[in-house]
Amino acid sequence: MIPKEDKKNLLHATETEYAKLKELIEAFDEASAESCTPDGYSAKQLVGNLAAWIGLFFGWCTVSSAGDRPSIPKLGYAWHEQRRLDADIWFAQQSKGWSELVEELSAQYERLIEYLRSQDDADLYGGPLSLEWAWTKGRLAEMSGAERFRAARHILWKHAIQVQIRTLKP
Repeated sequence: MIPKEDKKNLLHATETEYAKLKELIEAFDEASAESCTPDGYSAKQLVGNLAAWIGLFFGWCTVSSAGDRPSIPKLGYAWHEQRRLDADIWFAQQSKGWSELVEELSAQYERLIEYLRSQDDADLYGGPLSLEWAWTKGRLAEMSGAERFRAARHILWKHAIQVQIRTLKP
């Protein structure tokens, strides 16, 4: 996916990728969402992870707005330690059910869309999030939203085939 450079294209990519992902998520039930792929991921873990990463984005923006340096991806984790961060996210969410995580993702998605609509191109792409981090808010929003939605959709599609969900459209 080519990085977006304006609000209009960012919103379009986020909405489009989420709509495709949502359709796929709706094909899973609690049991199929719990089963793991050969890669070791479950649909439940992926959905929870997506919601958490949007939350991380808002944390980065809050810290940056206060004039502080955000810890990206998260305090205590280096960028190359995303697998460890993901594992810790999954561990923290393991007591949550499928429906709860789907609702959290939906709420975080709506929050992201609302936020993006409230910004203009200058807010999203006018400069880096902080002096120490070169990416703009728009680029980080895309990485936390549309790009992750797209990647998760590909993983979930393979998983849906594996658990033989029959309601999928090619």
